[in-house]
Amino acid sequence: MHLKAFLKLVEIQTKVASALPLWAGGAFAWHRYGEARAWTFLTFWISLLCIDMATTAINNLMDYRKAVRKEGYNYQEHNAMAAYGLEERTAEGAIAVLLGTGAIFGILLSLQTDLLVLVLGILAFGVGILYSWGPVPISRTPLGEVFSGLFMGFLIFFLSAYVQLESPGWVELDLEAGRVLLALAWVEPVVLLLVSLPLVFGIANIMLANNICDMEDDRANGRTTLPMCLGKPNALALFKGLYVLAYLSPVLLAATGILPWTGFLAPVAYLPVHRMVQGFVRNPDKKETFVLSVKSFLWTGLFHVLVSLSGLVL
Repeated sequence: MHLKAFLKLVEIQTKVASALPLWAGGAFAWHRYGEARAWTFLTFWISLLCIDMATTAINNLMDYRKAVRKEGYNYQEHNAMAAYGLEERTAEGAIAVLLGTGAIFGILLSLQTDLLVLVLGILAFGVGILYSWGPVPISRTPLGEVFSGLFMGFLIFFLSAYVQLESPGWVELDLEAGRVLLALAWVEPVVLLLVSLPLVFGIANIMLANNICDMEDDRANGRTTLPMCLGKPNALALFKGLYVLAYLSPVLLAATGILPWTGFLAPVAYLPVHRMVQGFVRNPDKKETFVLSVKSFLWTGLFHVLVSLSGLVL
């Protein structure tokens, strides 16, 4: 498999969806807790990137295998298997290497941190596989947006912040005398959840936009996604509403002192996102306007990172 085909198979341009929560979590930990551990951050990034690429490759492979409609942009151009004439065994080999590499770096990360990171890593690993593989892949159900938003928007953010801390103290998981002991100081995890909401909503919206564009093909291929349950008008309204909430959140968190005062600039930062959202809503099309949903998230994630980093210098 040559490089161009591999990058298409893993849809490398979409990896920003996992990288931005990683950077945002690290930046927030640096701002709020004053700690940064470069090696654990890099280890986590490598593991995350490999698992994310493997998940996308599995999704493309399963879409190729299960496709009923074998014409049009989504199959002939968008899916790397068809576009580059890849053999299934070649794709399976690439997936195995990516999963193995991700697992190795995940284990290294847990050795540098604690048992909680290992447990959450295994959970995320399992969801990543089940998202695209199995009798009923999550991506083919109305829960795709929920799982992608929470696991990529919140869990990555949480872990990225957590692994920066030498002794977090607010979440502890131990094995003792055959028992699993969990101690939870709930305030900080809830703070991290609230801070991650713009990322949760943005990533969910990438999945939502993708499913809105694919409604006709999904119906032919036997999928039952969230837009198919809501209907296109309601799905588009949800898409717009989630971005409004994503930019309301930093204002509220800045008012409580959790984020720096730069969070009050969210309404200004929302203006270009609003234009991109309107562009997608007017013509939701996989080839022409889907990229606007990715650009909207990119802008949102970068604003999120900059707000946290501003707390270090202001």
